[in-house]
Amino acid sequence: MNPHRAAVFDMDGLLFDTEAVGRWAWSEALAEVGLAMGDALYAKMVGKDMAARERVLLRHFGNAFPFEAVMRRRLAIGDAREQAGGLTPKPGALALVAALADSRVPLALATGTVRERALRRLRDSGIDRFDVIVTSEEVAAGKPAPDIFLEAARRLGLLPAECLAFEDSPAGVAAAAHAGMTVLMVPDLEPPEAESRTLAHTVAPDLAALLPLIQLAFGLRLPAL
Repeated sequence: MNPHRAAVFDMDGLLFDTEAVGRWAWSEALAEVGLAMGDALYAKMVGKDMAARERVLLRHFGNAFPFEAVMRRRLAIGDAREQAGGLTPKPGALALVAALADSRVPLALATGTVRERALRRLRDSGIDRFDVIVTSEEVAAGKPAPDIFLEAARRLGLLPAECLAFEDSPAGVAAAAHAGMTVLMVPDLEPPEAESRTLAHTVAPDLAALLPLIQLAFGLRLPAL
């Protein structure tokens, strides 16, 4: 593990347990128009931006699928559940972000979630410690394209190779790796694909298992997660 100067985090499925809520919200919204969301279909959308999700759903349900209307219902349903029940952080996520920020490691967030929702989630959870936040609406192409990670590095004023990326999805791993970052993967809903295992430096069951590598990458002694 070479020395690194910054950490770049995905959000959904890595910092927060939002993918399960997202899948439920999509299922509810699709049920309202008489359609169903299976596990295989949702897996094709994990980690990708709305444009990519639209393409997946149109291919699956046909060009007459009312994506805009269903998406609005999915967001309303999901947001209502989040705001009523709060967000569940992934194990070790809050502690890791806080420890790196306290150690003055520059932090970036690279998320497919729109900025307004990302900021609310960070604020409500108390981990709004990021120096840079890049969302998919701010780049030409979302994950698995590398654009969002390249832009995060640019805003940090660093080379991608100087950044350690944290991801949970195959699309995110591919995006960060093709941007030139070292990627640590903690899979969420789906087991890692063969490609993800090839592109990621390490695949681990949780963030705590990555702590020795993180300490080595930044030359730090961090508290247990």
